[in-house]
Amino acid sequence: MVVTRVLLFIFLMAAYAGTGCVELGMIADNQPEDGVYLLEAPQYICEREVYVESSESDITLWPYPESFDGVDILNLPARLADFDTAFILQAEEGFKLKTGGFDIDVLTVLFKYRPVSSGFPRQLNSDLSGAIYLGYRNDIYRVGYERIPAGYYGRSIRHFGYSFGVFTGIGSTAMNSWVTNDFLSSEYDGMVWMNGIAGLVGIGEITVGIVLGIDILLDDNRKHWIYRNKPWTGFVVGINLN
Repeated sequence: MVVTRVLLFIFLMAAYAGTGCVELGMIADNQPEDGVYLLEAPQYICEREVYVESSESDITLWPYPESFDGVDILNLPARLADFDTAFILQAEEGFKLKTGGFDIDVLTVLFKYRPVSSGFPRQLNSDLSGAIYLGYRNDIYRVGYERIPAGYYGRSIRHFGYSFGVFTGIGSTAMNSWVTNDFLSSEYDGMVWMNGIAGLVGIGEITVGIVLGIDILLDDNRKHWIYRNKPWTGFVVGINLN
């Protein structure tokens, strides 16, 4: 089970690796959405707010808040000419666009690491699980320029995000005599309620991360379970929903 999930994760990462750099004319999965961002560029000493209009072929930056009231773009002034074209004659140093906001993801735990408990050796489990994650996410778009055969410099975009928050979900765990100090004489898969904190990194819609959680066994054998109220760490993979 662990091997299967790891192979699935590697496949997903390989599929998204090809979208790490987006050139003009390609489907721009890494394009920033329209909205307000912080602009960091060598031309400015400090970060400044800008309003971004984005399409598959263009990114236009407008001064903010002079041209934007939160609903409509008003009285559009001159564009920020330094960043107003996808193809330029000279290579610029590039710039960053930063934004942050509420984050919601659907996660599955690839594996859980449980330390030694009641003399039972440490465990690496890959039981079935699913969880909802809520947190605050920061996204960074690195916009740079690369020379192309025509002699111009084409724009490239690299996007990643990172997030911190909490998760809750349902999973399963193996119940037997070993994990109940010989209380059980049979075996079954118990249902657990998972809760904890997480740190995630996002690449496109895929998120991966490390979590720290506690499982609550949802049956009467919980008081005999050696992992009751014992924290575990895990590696998760998921899909960003917003």
